[in-house]
Amino acid sequence: MALSSADINEFLDENVGSNYKILPDVLERLKKERKILSNQLSGRGEGAEKGDWQKVMREIRLAITELESLKGRILTLKEDITTEEEKMREGKENIGMKELVPLLKELDEIERLRKYLLWINRVQKLSSRILSCGSKDGEIEEAIKDFVELVSVSETLSSSYCSNLKMHARTMCEKRRNELKEKVSHNFDELLKTINWPITKDTSAKSLQLWQQKQVLFAANFKQLLAIDQTESETRDIPKMEDTLPLPIDLLLSPLRKRFKYHFCGNRQTNSKEKPEWFFTQVSTWITDHTHFIETEVQPTLLECSKIKINAKVEFIRGLLQEIVQKLRHDLDPSHHSQGQCLLDDDYLTSHLIDELLLFEKELHEVHHYPLLYPSVILVFQDEAPLCRWLNLERQFAAERLKVISESPTSWDSLYTDRLTDSSTSRELVPECAEKLMQIIAGITERFRCIPSLYIRLQFLQLQVDLLLEFQRDLADNVSKVQSTPLSNRFSAYLNAADYMVSLLQKWGEETFFLELHYYTQQLRSDDKRFRKGVIGDVLRQIESLRKIDHDYAQLEGTAFDTVIEAFTGLAENMKEKLIGHVTRIARRNIADYKRERWHNLTLIKGMSELEVSHSLSLFLQKLQYTLHSIRASINASLLDEIFDKICTCIDNIFLQQVICSNSFNDDGSSQLHYDMSRVLSPLLSQYMNRQATSNPILKTVDAACLLDHDPVAIQLLQHLSREALNGDKEAEEEMWKTLKAWNIHSLDIAQVSTIANLRIVQ
Repeated sequence: MALSSADINEFLDENVGSNYKILPDVLERLKKERKILSNQLSGRGEGAEKGDWQKVMREIRLAITELESLKGRILTLKEDITTEEEKMREGKENIGMKELVPLLKELDEIERLRKYLLWINRVQKLSSRILSCGSKDGEIEEAIKDFVELVSVSETLSSSYCSNLKMHARTMCEKRRNELKEKVSHNFDELLKTINWPITKDTSAKSLQLWQQKQVLFAANFKQLLAIDQTESETRDIPKMEDTLPLPIDLLLSPLRKRFKYHFCGNRQTNSKEKPEWFFTQVSTWITDHTHFIETEVQPTLLECSKIKINAKVEFIRGLLQEIVQKLRHDLDPSHHSQGQCLLDDDYLTSHLIDELLLFEKELHEVHHYPLLYPSVILVFQDEAPLCRWLNLERQFAAERLKVISESPTSWDSLYTDRLTDSSTSRELVPECAEKLMQIIAGITERFRCIPSLYIRLQFLQLQVDLLLEFQRDLADNVSKVQSTPLSNRFSAYLNAADYMVSLLQKWGEETFFLELHYYTQQLRSDDKRFRKGVIGDVLRQIESLRKIDHDYAQLEGTAFDTVIEAFTGLAENMKEKLIGHVTRIARRNIADYKRERWHNLTLIKGMSELEVSHSLSLFLQKLQYTLHSIRASINASLLDEIFDKICTCIDNIFLQQVICSNSFNDDGSSQLHYDMSRVLSPLLSQYMNRQATSNPILKTVDAACLLDHDPVAIQLLQHLSREALNGDKEAEEEMWKTLKAWNIHSLDIAQVSTIANLRIVQ
């Protein structure tokens, strides 16, 4: 604490007065007093090192007494120094203040030393009382109270600039904490032995009776351990696996740790790499056996004494998982197996370990209700080497399965054909290889769905995307080999596979699980700068913190499989274009005979009660029907509407342009054309359509044939009206539309009406 000029004047009036020649003597005396205090402090430190606490305390008390006396003298000087200051300001005295600056510093240092010694005295006093306590409950309770006060003193000094003093206080806290911990832990261990801890299924009724007698003592010891446990005062949200457990829970786990290490970390037969299920089952059994005790006896005590909310069962499980993690990291680390084979080097052992680990993880969360966001055993595979090994095994397994499937003679045969008929509108023709691939992908999803680590989840999602894209590239290569025969069964199987992949991936992409992964993937990509630098750990830690927030996935654009869906959609669209183009070319080739009919002078057989289909059209219809039937029998129902709709549009344009607009029609010719189009071709095509908007698949062609098949006088009027409408006559246009509406013609525009009407031969 710094002294003011008023304090200095007060001291001078007290010790100097008007005789300024004695100032050097006063300064020398203050230096000697300062040296005495310094020696006392030095002696305290040495005494502390030697453990002579009583001598140290006597010296501290003497030093404090002298400092208190000096403080009284300094206070007496304040008024006189203040008076001298006023005199000096009035010009009555002229004293050189420069000579008082050293004195000011000396006084300031003396005051700080006094306070310093007071803090040391308080720390040593509390520490000595704690050190002298016995092992009885009452003495331990008093010692714990002193310890709590000592911790409070240390926290108060934490903001001080006196680093040695802070270090001394922290050191005393740690020493006394360890001493108290040793005493209370010994009592706690003895208590646990009397109740035959740990609990097993074979725990006798006598042990339960003993426990009922020791409940009060157990709670008292538990509270004492919590009081001296510094980790309990920490503010924790979701702890890391390596974080310290609450002290009493750590002591409860001690005998279980010893048993785990004895059976699964030594040279005993139970420590077998071929049987990881042994230690997983044992830990799960321990959790089951102790859950009731933890929830009914430990949790209430924690809620009563703890400053923060701690889930006793979760911490108990986390303590057991620490042992598994430590063992697995040892088994998976090649540096620990210089003379033997590392577990990761064996495909079977690694795969078996992963399978058992995933089963244990599932049981941990579903049966024992361990929080999904808390650290778990699976984090050992977040390390680079185990994770790469796991991903490579998944990729290797998928590749081997696909190779076997692709070599099968039935790999491209459709599954579930025994349940389908040609007329089924909801059937789905799924090639065997596509279905098997998606089963493999679904299996991978089930394996990593329960993994709490977001980093591992994203790695597995990327693996799935890579496998799907690889299949798409293989499929595209196969398509290129059969693209010249779009009506072949193999071409249809490839198209069905692409369509099946798109439809299934779209459904998966809408699931909350994959929407969540897609959201975090977008977060990674949005942090372009850090992502490019490869600071994946920092970005993932930031994303892990976002998992605590509820997100509105309805506003999220796209899905986790957009890249794959786009690839398969592009392939399927290209294949559909080839198929439709092929059918269109067939129609163009086979319509030639029908186009060359003598429509301008066609004569129908008189006396016929009903018209018959043209012979040239019959040949066309046979080939068309065969083609459409083949398509319907081999293509997924979800694709048929689009394909048939486009095929009908092409056929409609072909007949309109190549048959109607390329010929002239007399009365019989127009009647035959109208019959062929409306009564034969249109009904045939409608069999393959599932239209809701219209029942006529070749509407323009039928409307054109209907227009031609009218009375010559009406046709002449229509020719005149359409001609005038083209010249801009609104009244003629309106009259023309009324006429067409009366004839039930709606699909033709003015130009088409004029062109087609002029094709009619009017005599």
